[in-house]
Amino acid sequence: MADALHISGELDKAYKRSRPLPDVHRQRLTPSRMVTFWRVNLQPGLRTVTLGINPTLASAVDNDFALPHAGFAQEFYALARAGDVFLGISTSGNALNVAYTASVAAALGCPVIALTGADGGRLARQADVAIRAPAQTTAEIQDLHILLYHALCEMLEETFWGEEEAKP
Repeated sequence: MADALHISGELDKAYKRSRPLPDVHRQRLTPSRMVTFWRVNLQPGLRTVTLGINPTLASAVDNDFALPHAGFAQEFYALARAGDVFLGISTSGNALNVAYTASVAAALGCPVIALTGADGGRLARQADVAIRAPAQTTAEIQDLHILLYHALCEMLEETFWGEEEAKP
């Protein structure tokens, strides 16, 4: 979950590329007393949700569902919209909460990207795209995952804001 929060932070604001405000937003913010702040600091982001950080939902699911490890799947089902993508992270590829969510994502027509270790496990078999860190131990896989998801962040910025110069 810490990695998911890290990725979310990288995508919700500029990572390496400048993300200028769209002109329409810049114009709407002009009347504000904080115009300089908004124009200099506010940045477009990609909408992200880190599943599992709502303890009230987790408690309700644990109390009400007979199936253990279903909380992420329920949360994804409630929040997912057309065009969303599920990025599942599991060093072994066998985390049930992530696998169940991948099943729900597939049923909703949301592409599934898996970030796993070398074996890939169950999650890699469920994924549309499986990115397997070439390592065996949890620590080594996690170290490689950081490099891999930073590369994903760079690729997404290139896709959405490619015409802008990269930040130094």
